[in-house]
Amino acid sequence: MLPPGHIAAGFLITKGLLVLTKPALSAIEQQRLLWWGMFFGFAPDLDTFAVFIKVKRFIGSDDISHRKFWSHAPILWLIGGLAIFFFGLARHNLFIEYFGLVAWLGSWSHFALDTVQHGVIWFWPWRKEPLALFDQGVKSHIPPQDFWPYWFQSVKFYATRFTLSFCIELVAVIAALFVYFR
Repeated sequence: MLPPGHIAAGFLITKGLLVLTKPALSAIEQQRLLWWGMFFGFAPDLDTFAVFIKVKRFIGSDDISHRKFWSHAPILWLIGGLAIFFFGLARHNLFIEYFGLVAWLGSWSHFALDTVQHGVIWFWPWRKEPLALFDQGVKSHIPPQDFWPYWFQSVKFYATRFTLSFCIELVAVIAALFVYFR
């Protein structure tokens, strides 16, 4: 998925958590958690920027998929989020507890969306092959190029070859905007 879909999903999962649990947090703390939720919704994809900075190109082809990096291992995000949650619990700090939950759930919203058509290494480190609900066997190869041309080509390719994921992303963005401005 593209960044707007992941950011919107992180926002929606965090908003849902706050609405369902009604924590005794201030409005400012809840707003901060929403921002963190958006960040963690996108955070697993930060590896693409790190690689771009290092090798001066994006790794868009399937022979080097960033979804096979440890940053796309859901178990690590679960362990990290729960560690923060339990740290907050031990310190009797509700904000830190929720921060841990947001780190876990926001990142997992990312993985849920990627699982639709791209695949995620859900069973890492035991199995390193990504699992997808609708793996179409689409091989993407976008030639190495600068930042903006790469992204324009990526969006065009994504919208035409991963239409289901693209539509889910549009729905997530529209839903997030609706919830935010409601």
